[in-house]
Amino acid sequence: MVYAPALELKVMNERREGNQEKPAPIDSERAMMSNAWMRASATKKAFDFYSKYILNTSSEKAAIRVEYGFEPYVQFHPSDWELFGAILIGSRASGVKYGHDLENAEIKSIKLGSSSFEYQYHKFGQVKKLDLESSINHIFIVYSEDYKSVTVYAASGSEFSKRWNLWKTLVGQSYEQGGQRFRRSIPYAEVKRKGKLILNIEGGEIICSDNRDISTILESTF
Repeated sequence: MVYAPALELKVMNERREGNQEKPAPIDSERAMMSNAWMRASATKKAFDFYSKYILNTSSEKAAIRVEYGFEPYVQFHPSDWELFGAILIGSRASGVKYGHDLENAEIKSIKLGSSSFEYQYHKFGQVKKLDLESSINHIFIVYSEDYKSVTVYAASGSEFSKRWNLWKTLVGQSYEQGGQRFRRSIPYAEVKRKGKLILNIEGGEIICSDNRDISTILESTF
């Protein structure tokens, strides 16, 4: 009989593995707690970003503006709110020119007192972007002039499918008239009616953060 050490080693390993106890199944309650922690962690990261780079920055900059005789109002670029939204829902910038802001979401932000959220469609990306509106999520951010109050709503794009379908029939007219962008809006009142409140900041502090709703609404894509 030919001695085959490699074969013997294989048999020994198989026996050893067979005698090992199988790992216990992951406890569902522990898994749920872990998921809740991850969502809470994302909320904390978003709030930390807001506190440091929006609230504190605006307060410091406003004080300097007043010192030199300027109005205290400080304005942030929409991409700052897109970053805030990305941190909050655990997403990333899409990197697609003329496409949606994040990999599977669109971020809209307005100052408190505005009546609607504007949507823009560039001439070279309008067809694909409109076609995807119903399949992504939409995050709506409303902030006060001093940035101490921030309200965030989330909604599935399918909630506004009638609007997307109507806009598809109108978008071509804008370009035929020489325009480069097609602009339409969704009323704030409609967003509050169809969306879910997922974060509310008042006086620079979190008042409510419904992580369950964040998970439920964004489950299909994030």
